[in-house]
Amino acid sequence: MGYIKEPEGVDLIVAPSTFTAQDRQMISNIIANYKKTRTFTKVNTLPFFQGAEKLSKQK
Repeated sequence: MGYIKEPEGVDLIVAPSTFTAQDRQMISNIIANYKKTRTFTKVNTLPFFQGAEKLSKQK
């Protein structure tokens, strides 16, 4: 296993993620739907990315 190189000007944040029960259920539903239909479900990822922004600002 190798290391991931950070592109210039980009900070990669690796931290333990804490998923709520609602997050886990949503992920399970997406996976189950993909296995049935072989198509991806569009999901609003904005709350996830807003959480990542908050983590990066805490440094």
